[in-house]
Amino acid sequence: MRLLQYSESGELSIHSFDDGDIPPYAILSHTWGADGDEVTFADLQIGGGRTKPGYEKILFCGEQARRDSLQYFWIDTCCIDKANKAELAFSIRSMFRWYCDAARCYVYLSDVSDQPLPVTSSHHDSRWLLWFWMLSVLYTMSRWYSSTIQRYFYSRDVPCTSVGSDPVRSEQKAELALKTSRWFTRGWTLQELLAPSTVEFFSREGTKLGDKLSLVKEVREVTGIPSLALQGEPLSYFSVYERVTWIEHRTTTIPADRAYSLTGILGVSLSPIDSENLAEVMKRVLDEVDKQNNCIQDLCPSNPRDDKKRIEESKGGLLAGAYCWVLDNNTFRQWRKDPESRLLWVKGDPGKGKTMLLCGIIDELQNLTPKPTLFLYFFCQATDSRINSALAVLRGLLYMLVDQQPSLAVHIRKKYDRAGGSLFEDANTWVALTEIFADVLRDASLSAMYLIVDALDECMMDLAKLLTFIAKQSSMSSRVKWIVSSRNWPAIEEELERADHKTPLSLELNAESVAAAVKVFIQQKGRQSGTCSRS
Repeated sequence: MRLLQYSESGELSIHSFDDGDIPPYAILSHTWGADGDEVTFADLQIGGGRTKPGYEKILFCGEQARRDSLQYFWIDTCCIDKANKAELAFSIRSMFRWYCDAARCYVYLSDVSDQPLPVTSSHHDSRWLLWFWMLSVLYTMSRWYSSTIQRYFYSRDVPCTSVGSDPVRSEQKAELALKTSRWFTRGWTLQELLAPSTVEFFSREGTKLGDKLSLVKEVREVTGIPSLALQGEPLSYFSVYERVTWIEHRTTTIPADRAYSLTGILGVSLSPIDSENLAEVMKRVLDEVDKQNNCIQDLCPSNPRDDKKRIEESKGGLLAGAYCWVLDNNTFRQWRKDPESRLLWVKGDPGKGKTMLLCGIIDELQNLTPKPTLFLYFFCQATDSRINSALAVLRGLLYMLVDQQPSLAVHIRKKYDRAGGSLFEDANTWVALTEIFADVLRDASLSAMYLIVDALDECMMDLAKLLTFIAKQSSMSSRVKWIVSSRNWPAIEEELERADHKTPLSLELNAESVAAAVKVFIQQKGRQSGTCSRS
């Protein structure tokens, strides 16, 4: 991946990074100008392009990234060598992940101005802005008329807000300009809206208009995309049909690109074929989606997210007061901050609240950790045959992995496309899944990750295999941190002793904090019982 760097002296340089060594970066989302307007990779190679209109975008992105304490940034026009077909194909396959992994995404709206009378360079933009100017004039006249009526028919003591300082007018102006931007009509910008966790909108002058969350209502109205999708809900929660409809009113310069721009949103990867038309590419995309969905359905008999929710509800809900003590615990804090501390073992006798403690830790880490960090977790239960074996643990963790970073499904598909559903059920399943898992952890594109397994003592089948696997894999990658919990069983302790970078957190040694947490839980249950009896 190539990234740009814009120095304080105004020098622009470009650098190449291997997967796994990519530093934090900002990424630009924009609409392309006329042919010859954009700065290309070839321009940068010879130090040119400074007189092109598109150079303003580079300056904007570099300066904004520096304000956000980011040294590097990425722009599609000049970070990809489009003359190299192999590189272009790889970039198309990687684009969704690159936007997803970006620390910040800046949407540069070249047809939106925060000035009263914007000047544009295209007939299309001028037409929209003429309408915007006319509406602004009509709105101003209506405000003048309203204020005149107020002066004549109401007391002079009633304050009258001047038109020029009306905050409502400013908000409506910004909303109208945003909604009419060409950016919302282009095909590739759909994934650029959905993939990053942080998307900020800027006018052509570089003024921030808001972000994906603060403008969720406006963005939803103009795109038809549900608020939950804009707020970060996993895209897999929405049907394939619904996700395909999001591209309906968008266009691309090359018609077939409408289908390619959906691949990341649909969780698949596809190499472009120049000779195919839109219908042929779309068929190939949907066929790949079907294969991927079949693989995922065969992979996991139970969704760990549903198991977590069910466990929390069965215990009366998750209470912050019952787990928040661990966030200030020295052992926990050391494990979290020390890159060499890979495995945290939470151990305690029955009734200490280990499961609810891990539920709370998961929620807190998800809130505190910047995206695109992955969170894979599994809750063992001895009485449920779907989730009480070592195989079930690996299948559940892999399911959550490909759900959050679909590009990694390639490691499963290598074996699944040959073996089908039997891959997860025959005598060689354990060997196959551990090999897949090891391949995933070695993948240079893997994001930082937390792996959490609760109640190891409730793994009724092949516990020894699971413990050996965890002890070995927890030492493999500094990008991956593990949390496991169990009772104080000597057999578990003996196996986990083999882990190189483990940190034990004993609930017995934190008895005071645990007792306070149990008290909070009992009090809450008592209040719930009292409420039920009164009703």
